[in-house]
Amino acid sequence: MKRLATIRFSRAFTLLELLVVLGLVVVFAGVVGLSVRGNARGSACLAAQRQLAGLITAGRTHAALAQAEVRLLVSADASDDSAYLSACKLVRAEASGWAEMGVGSVMPAGTALVPPDVSLPADGRRASTAWAGPVDSGLAESATRWRRVYFLRFLPDGRVIGRSDAGPSLLLALAPVCGSAGGLMFENPVSARGLLVQPGGSVILLDDANID
Repeated sequence: MKRLATIRFSRAFTLLELLVVLGLVVVFAGVVGLSVRGNARGSACLAAQRQLAGLITAGRTHAALAQAEVRLLVSADASDDSAYLSACKLVRAEASGWAEMGVGSVMPAGTALVPPDVSLPADGRRASTAWAGPVDSGLAESATRWRRVYFLRFLPDGRVIGRSDAGPSLLLALAPVCGSAGGLMFENPVSARGLLVQPGGSVILLDDANID
């Protein structure tokens, strides 16, 4: 007995269907790409937040031990892409001027400290970070990146002081950035990370830059 051959019918995709599928693939790839990029930026900001908290703790400790004012400097030289709002270091007051302490760091790539002229959302209003400056650093070294700086002051009694109108609790923040130092742009505020330095010097890490 002869078996009847099984006949299978198939039809080709139309051009419209192929375009729809291709469009969905492109959209999905874009969403995944943005998610991965956002997660990377968020991780970098988290690392930068912890670096800054460590520098603040080190500054307070050195000031108390040396019984001298210590400052945390942040480069404000917009001509230096590798340092602007990223390079930080501690200096100590001595009779001859400000002395290097060999303590510092550079924030992770793609992140920067938010300067006081960039406002942040705070309980329905706008707030600025507490960095004082920019001012001439007063350092003897010739490196351009340290000629103009933002700074925080650490006093021997444990207090941390920013700009004169910053209030008792000091808001600091880090955020993802793009572009060069001359045209730096802060992006994706959701990935920003904040720090609140209390009058006594303790540091509170914030999930974002909002002081709520």
